Amino acid sequence: MRKVKTLLLPVIVIIAGVYLVVCIAAFLMQRQLIYHPYRQIVMTPAAIGLEYHEFMLQSPDGVEFVVWHIPAESLFVNVVYFHGNAENISNSIGTYKLLHELGANVYAFEYRGYANCTGTPSEGGITTDLRTFSEYLVNSLPPEAKTVALGRSLGGAVAAKFATLYPVDGIILESTFNRMVDVGRKAFPYLPISFLLRERYDSEEIIRSFDKAVLVIHSPDDEVIPFELGKRLFDAAIGEKSFVEIKGSHNSGFEISEEALRIAYRDFFNKFSK
Repeated sequence: MRKVKTLLLPVIVIIAGVYLVVCIAAFLMQRQLIYHPYRQIVMTPAAIGLEYHEFMLQSPDGVEFVVWHIPAESLFVNVVYFHGNAENISNSIGTYKLLHELGANVYAFEYRGYANCTGTPSEGGITTDLRTFSEYLVNSLPPEAKTVALGRSLGGAVAAKFATLYPVDGIILESTFNRMVDVGRKAFPYLPISFLLRERYDSEEIIRSFDKAVLVIHSPDDEVIPFELGKRLFDAAIGEKSFVEIKGSHNSGFEISEEALRIAYRDFFNKFSK
């Protein structure tokens, strides 16, 4: 028995050492796992005939980030759009077109480190830029203007954070998660994610105190962010809320369910036309 223990001890030490190394790597590389900055501008709204204006804002830490404004003929509703983690502001032209057709005045926000922005993406850094952008909107939009934050994938978490800094009238959370820690647990079930995670993105906590309209959109076919995480986010909402189930994978949902999204967006925006 003593011999068995002697043989097992080195094996246990090696396994523990490997596990520790994996934990350290996960802690140090988590931002590389979460953010995949896409630098190339694929196309602009002008390519499909949409008027747009690009401008740069600078945060207090010196980082410059891009915003695209696609104006509508009237200020029926302002939509601030936040994209996913592995694309940039230029990958959502179809969404801008759809929102424009619905009469929305669109602002597309770009993350630091993406496209033509300086800096490196992080939750803290993006929050700093959101604060700068919020101050810009306060000075640019009339007080009576209705504003909706719309985020897809990681952008849903950014949209929720934006709602803590700017008085939005509603939030649309599409193909997104309730808490980053739950995404981590699904992806790495054997790691102590709660202890390791620095990028928290806790949308569930925000939504629990957000008393305005919330629309959650998710597909059961989503292979990146499980459907159940979208449902948890919906369950956490305390105000007027609705859930729309779409079809398609995480990245194909917009193309496959565009008409369903058109109806969902339109119905949500109509809440603010009264």
